[in-house]
Amino acid sequence: MYYFQYSDIKTFKDACTVLGYGSKYELPDFLCYPQPYRHALISECKLVIIIAAANYLANGKKMWIPDFSNKEQLKYEPNFNVSINKCYGVYCTSNESNLSTKTSSVGSRFCFISKEVMNHVACHFAKLFIGLQWIPHQEVNVKSIEYKDLKTFKDACIINGLNHKNIIPDFSNYPKKYHKAMLAKCKLLIIIQASKFLNVEQELGYDDQFMYYRPRFYMPTSTTKFKYKSYDSFIMKTFMSYFNSEHIMQYISSQFSETFRDYLE
Repeated sequence: MYYFQYSDIKTFKDACTVLGYGSKYELPDFLCYPQPYRHALISECKLVIIIAAANYLANGKKMWIPDFSNKEQLKYEPNFNVSINKCYGVYCTSNESNLSTKTSSVGSRFCFISKEVMNHVACHFAKLFIGLQWIPHQEVNVKSIEYKDLKTFKDACIINGLNHKNIIPDFSNYPKKYHKAMLAKCKLLIIIQASKFLNVEQELGYDDQFMYYRPRFYMPTSTTKFKYKSYDSFIMKTFMSYFNSEHIMQYISSQFSETFRDYLE
C-alpha cells in the first residue's frame, strides 16, 4: 500500500510502514513493568510512532520536529475529554492563541504540524489517548509520609510497593531516538502515581468536581532553559492532566524537572 497523506494512516501498522519500521514491528516487552501501568505505556509507544508518521506525511515526507524558538511555526497540542472519549479542542501554541511558543505541556512528540492532522490522529486513535490516562485505583498505606518526602524515583517505587532495580522495560527494539523519552515516562508514571497516594486533600483518582492540572514548561532553546512555567487546569478529565492537586503538581514538576525534560524534549 502507498501512503500519500496523513489521513491514509488508519492503524499502528500503517504508521510503522510509513516510517520504515516494517509491518512486523513489535513493541517493547513490558512484562517487568507493573501491570497497572502497562496499558498506558503501550498506548504511548504506539501514539509516538503514529504522530511522527502523520506529521511526516503532512510535511511532504520529511520528519517534522517542533521548533520552540520559532514564533512563526504553528504547533498544536491536543486536549482530550477522557469522560466521553472525544477530542474536544486544541491549544495552538502560536501568537494567535496568546500562548508562548517556547512552552509546552505535552512535549515535542505530542505536537502536531496542523489542526487537521491533530484532529485525524486524536479522533481516529481515540482509544490510545484514553489508554494514556488509564491507571487503576490502588490501595497503599502511606499515611505517615508527607508528599515532600518524595524526592527520588526510588522513593516513588517504595511508596508504590515496587523494587526500583528491576521494573524498567527493555526498549532496545524500539526506535533509538525515543529511548530517553520512554525511559523517563516509565519513571514519571510511577512518580506521579506515588504523589497521588500522598495527596491528603482528595481521594486518588478522577472526579469531575475537582480540578485537574497539567504542568507547562519552557522548552529548551538556544536562549531558554528548560524549567517549570505554569500549568493548564481543567474541570474535566483530559489528556495528560495527571495531577489533582496544584501544590503537589508544582512540587513534583520542580523536584523531578530533569525527568520531565527527558520526557518532553
